[in-house]
Amino acid sequence: NTRYDQIHLVPADPPEACGELNNGVFIQDQIALVERGGCSFLSKTRVIQEHGGRAVIIADNAYDNDSFYIEMIQDSTRRTADIPALFLLGRDG
Repeated sequence: NTRYDQIHLVPADPPEACGELNNGVFIQDQIALVERGGCSFLSKTRVIQEHGGRAVIIADNAYDNDSFYIEMIQDSTRRTADIPALFLLGRDG
């Protein structure tokens, strides 16, 4: 039973979270903030999940991108993720 005031937003290091994290120990039981780019949304979500994250917020790294529609689709590897993943426009982050 984790209280919501014990769950924090932790920026991933490196920000794109496409591989091993330098701050993976701090992701455990937290929500991770990662930047878009470098690998698929699914890959980013799996990296955070493997470090024990509860969820991931993927922020667009282009401030001027105003496209409200984005497909967070599978990357054809048949992998799955069990934690929530959300997308945030760069201008909103």
